[in-house]
Amino acid sequence: MENENDNIESTNDEEIVEESVEETDDTTLTVEDYKKLEQKNKELYERAKKAEALAKEIKQKPAELKNNETQSSSLSREEAILFAKGYTEDEVDLANKLAKVNGINILEAVEDDYLKGKRALRLKKEKSEMASLPASNGTGKFKAEKPVGEMTEAEHKAYFDKVMGN
Repeated sequence: MENENDNIESTNDEEIVEESVEETDDTTLTVEDYKKLEQKNKELYERAKKAEALAKEIKQKPAELKNNETQSSSLSREEAILFAKGYTEDEVDLANKLAKVNGINILEAVEDDYLKGKRALRLKKEKSEMASLPASNGTGKFKAEKPVGEMTEAEHKAYFDKVMGN
């Protein structure tokens, strides 16, 4: 049974070779040509194996980077102090950058004029938003079934009486 499979495979190989010979028409393939093809096939196979190994490494690296990021993303003592003082995440990130550039501690970087200005602007904006008047209570008690412009005179009068409490 195995010999039959071998014979079938070998005949398939011979058919393929014969087809390739027929395509080239004028040139006949020699043993040297087959050896060159065999060598090229080995080289390509090795290159494919290397590429697969490299692809696996690249796929594993992002997972390793994610693990490292989670470890480095933990809060430092100085950052925790800044968050407790009411600094936002953006301000703490900016303080970290300023500290690295200037070669100082994060708590010292908070004293930088640029960071102070950004923080003062944010606080001023938050205070103005908090100080704005809320919507009056008069609107929204009654909802018209139709837009006022589409109401008939009788419907408009009934709606007016309902809103005014008459």
